[in-house]
Amino acid sequence: MEATGFFGVSVRRSEAHRRLVLAGIGQTLRSAFGRPRAMRSVIARTSRIVGADSGSVFLFEHEGSRLRRAYGLWDVTRASFLAEPRDWPSVGRAIALRRPIYLTRRRAGGGENEWFERGGIAGCLCAPLAANGTSYGIVFLDFLSKPPAPSRSDRKFARAVATSWVSAIVAAADVS
Repeated sequence: MEATGFFGVSVRRSEAHRRLVLAGIGQTLRSAFGRPRAMRSVIARTSRIVGADSGSVFLFEHEGSRLRRAYGLWDVTRASFLAEPRDWPSVGRAIALRRPIYLTRRRAGGGENEWFERGGIAGCLCAPLAANGTSYGIVFLDFLSKPPAPSRSDRKFARAVATSWVSAIVAAADVS
């Protein structure tokens, strides 16, 4: 199956291709975690696979109190963004459920409305970064034009990428 994603690049979205990309993402996260260029590369590859136009990763500060943008592509909507999870009800729901959700502009609530409006975002796949009862943050994959809801395969891929991010975050914390 072909899809057009980030910067109009055509992407083969077969499961075998996804597994190869996921392995590369995991390797990049393990070997270069925290390096901005490498982290943007991970976000770009993830965005391309699910057909998103942009993406970013937010991490919790201070024991889950606030989300701060850690890494992103050319996404001006969240350039220096800091948010309280309670102000983003759908994002809070994804974190509470510990699974990816797809949010559309029409269903956005609270501060999400402003975020969608400012960025011209039509939809967003939100994948929480969580493991063993701890929430670390969330991956946002933004769609500027309204695509069909992400497939089961897209959600599965987003969840697998989120798991790779968590592994890298935990490993980096163990080293420091």
